[in-house]
Amino acid sequence: MGLRLGGGPAGYRDTRAGAGRAGRAVRAVWQNELGGITFEVGAGTERCFVKWAPAASGIDLGAEAARLDWAVSFTRVPRLLGQGTDATGSWIVTAALPGRPAPPWPPSPGRPPARPDTAAAGVNCTLRVYSERGHALFGHDRRLGVRGGRTVMVSQASRLQNVRYDIRGPVLRRARQLEADGHHILKLNLGNPAAFGIGAPDAVLRDVVHNIGDAQGYSDARGIHPARLAVAQSYQRRGVPGVGPDDVFLGNGVSELIVMALQALLDTGDEVLIPSPDYPLWTGAVGLCGGRAVHYSCDEDAGWEPDLEHVAAQISPRTRALVIINPNNPTGAVYSRQTLLGLLDLARRHGLLVLADEIYDQILYEGAVHECAAALAPDLLVLTMCGLSKTYRLAGFRSGWLVVSGPRHDAAEYLEGLELLANMRLCPNVPAQYAIATALGGGGQGIAGLLQPGGRLREQRDHAWQKINEIPGVDCVKPLGALYLFPRLDPEVHKIADDEQMVIDLLEQQHLLLSHGTGFNLPSADHLRLVFLAAVDVLDDAIDRLGSFLQTYRQ
Repeated sequence: MGLRLGGGPAGYRDTRAGAGRAGRAVRAVWQNELGGITFEVGAGTERCFVKWAPAASGIDLGAEAARLDWAVSFTRVPRLLGQGTDATGSWIVTAALPGRPAPPWPPSPGRPPARPDTAAAGVNCTLRVYSERGHALFGHDRRLGVRGGRTVMVSQASRLQNVRYDIRGPVLRRARQLEADGHHILKLNLGNPAAFGIGAPDAVLRDVVHNIGDAQGYSDARGIHPARLAVAQSYQRRGVPGVGPDDVFLGNGVSELIVMALQALLDTGDEVLIPSPDYPLWTGAVGLCGGRAVHYSCDEDAGWEPDLEHVAAQISPRTRALVIINPNNPTGAVYSRQTLLGLLDLARRHGLLVLADEIYDQILYEGAVHECAAALAPDLLVLTMCGLSKTYRLAGFRSGWLVVSGPRHDAAEYLEGLELLANMRLCPNVPAQYAIATALGGGGQGIAGLLQPGGRLREQRDHAWQKINEIPGVDCVKPLGALYLFPRLDPEVHKIADDEQMVIDLLEQQHLLLSHGTGFNLPSADHLRLVFLAAVDVLDDAIDRLGSFLQTYRQ
């Protein structure tokens, strides 16, 4: 498939209207020293056809139509300088326009830029296309300038080409633009308790303040001993045998520890099994470390439990690890003991490292029980990751931990690598480490009171879940854990081809910020994620806005 620039609207076909190739509608921005030309792009069966309009740059459309009549393909471009995807999932082609003259820049105040044919040659350009999911894209973006007739390039590393983190990508950037324009945005896109007035226990904060004088220097690269001891003892109480403080690595949130664990493990082309939907940092971090994320299905009709047959079918000779996210973000599923034993048996039979993301392990509703993967499989090497961000409402402290359990002798080289990476970052944030022992020792008061009937989180979950299911064509599996609803839009009622575009349109029309399902590596564009941390009246307002939007929205 290629992309043709030129000609104007006559050749334009819009996938959102059902023409051409099914899938995402595509957007692009042509950036040059004249200030920019904005394009709308629709993907046809073999080509993308473009219509374009000028920005406030004084460009003569007739003259530029002739100059821009050249083709960009995925594999061959005149004077191609780079191509691929950036961290937001945008497809990027960077090329030089052959023979195109460059105007003076910046233009003089009070008059339009000089005509292109009056200046020296050498303009370079960047084309960004939000591409259809699943394309095999390659190359990388190069930011270009022209200085003294010489091209100056600062290029993005090619390893970022397939790294995506859509939940903080184009949608969030558009929200920031709207806020800068003076609009109030109702944000239900991030699981950040403090932003909704759900603060940390006072005892935890007092201990951090009390120890601040001792937190001014570096700690041990793995973290301070009292905090690591408290973490180890908490897992001993859960039935994980043989865990001591030397088996614990503290980190700047679980996010840092995920990247460290994968950096120490993966060679180029190694595969990691990750649930779909997932917390997208896992997929992005695998790509960043040179690996390949292979997603296994979770069955919505079975409460979003992993499909064990599908997991088994994804295992190959290159598979190195199995990721288990339980309780799950974004679905709120709490996996049964039987499902966990099935996953762990697959890891056992195929010699896989188990990476257990259990950050929501204490946020449970209606008697749901969280089973610690490491306790169920003491014969397997398991890396369990958790922290203070959710249960203790301390997301801003960036205080997490990784616990190594199981037969360490078979993984000595890997663990040496993990320690090397811990040493290279010097140490985790030291003041935040002083919150851990108090929180895990019971002084933190936990989160149980918020989860019981009448508790704030329980009431907000129940209310939001009931109300969102009242929207025609929307249904949602009741979450048994975590902080999110992940409703499904019935494709017979809401025909959505591009869910990212849908949430951008929702944002622009209703000033409501949610997350789109494909941002969590779900293959179908029929889900949203909504955070239910807000008060009931705010949730009512948000869900009313969503219902009003869906009543008339069409793609």
